[in-house]
Amino acid sequence: MMVSRRSVLWGLGGGLVGANSLVSVAAQQGGQIRLSGEALSGTSARIDGGEFVLADIVSPRRWRAYGREAPPNKVDPFTAHAMGELQELLDLGVSNLDFWKRDRWGRTIGRIRTGEGIDVQSRLVARGAVIVRPRSDDWSYIRGLLSLEAEARDAGLGIWAWRDNRVHNANTDTGPLLARNGHYTLVQGRLANQYDGSARRYLNFGEDYKTDVTATIEKKVLRRWHRECEVEAFEWLETLKSRTIRVRGHVSRINGPSIAVTHPCQIEPL
Repeated sequence: MMVSRRSVLWGLGGGLVGANSLVSVAAQQGGQIRLSGEALSGTSARIDGGEFVLADIVSPRRWRAYGREAPPNKVDPFTAHAMGELQELLDLGVSNLDFWKRDRWGRTIGRIRTGEGIDVQSRLVARGAVIVRPRSDDWSYIRGLLSLEAEARDAGLGIWAWRDNRVHNANTDTGPLLARNGHYTLVQGRLANQYDGSARRYLNFGEDYKTDVTATIEKKVLRRWHRECEVEAFEWLETLKSRTIRVRGHVSRINGPSIAVTHPCQIEPL
């Protein structure tokens, strides 16, 4: 496991109380109470006075994509859609909170289950409200989310009905991808080559690294993967040349469009 995970009960007043397994808030309080929540964004909520961020998902933004600026006093439509879906689930009441870690702002990151037993992240992904953003150590869970996302994407549900969120062709969509600088994006294409630099491994989708799409993995990240995970899980990484893969992450302008890979599940061999 890459990062240790523990389950918690989110106590009244926003305190975290450790537990050995997922804790039912309702059961702990005589089966009478389910905590309420307020959606703060498409992937975060205020629950019992504390801010909770949903792990392994991200809500895309439409404004500023392709140079569009947000109209005055307008809520981003993708964010609004995700917030509405999240609030609908929170209105069922929160019974389980699975704690992963805190971010640099002190917010708790983890998973939420409603009083009806619904895994909130899974439902949001299945409805096409959010995109999978692998971050936690629970690879099996993330792979399940990726499967749900593929079904929602193929069906054109939610955000997948918008052209902005299509899977971009990493071999031909250089211009549109440059315009998505800073946006979480899915790209797919055939790798031209791999190159090991002094600090990074480069997965190049074209022969001209100065203009073509590239995915990068820092050497220290690769070492951590091999140190903390089963080696067999990365055998595919050594045989990617000329293979078609899908990569997800935030696009940066580094020569051509570039995506930094920090989690193995950001890369999907196809």
